[in-house]
Amino acid sequence: MSIEAQREAIQAEAGRRGWTVEWIEDGGFSAKNLRRPAIQRALTQLKKGEANMLVVSKLDRLSRSLFDFCGLVERSRREG
Repeated sequence: MSIEAQREAIQAEAGRRGWTVEWIEDGGFSAKNLRRPAIQRALTQLKKGEANMLVVSKLDRLSRSLFDFCGLVERSRREG
């Protein structure tokens, strides 16, 4: 799925739900781990309450690591 198609899918869902989207992309970085500037910025915004949710078109766009994904789920649970 191209970046454009991913954006269109997210924007369509956001429109249906009335969400405002701030696009944060890690162009040029692999999703093999979370050591990426944009994902770190997004996670910081969530922790500070500057954002309400993180939306991705597919889970492998967030992380290809099951360990990292489980850590994000736990972090989400802890931080609400």
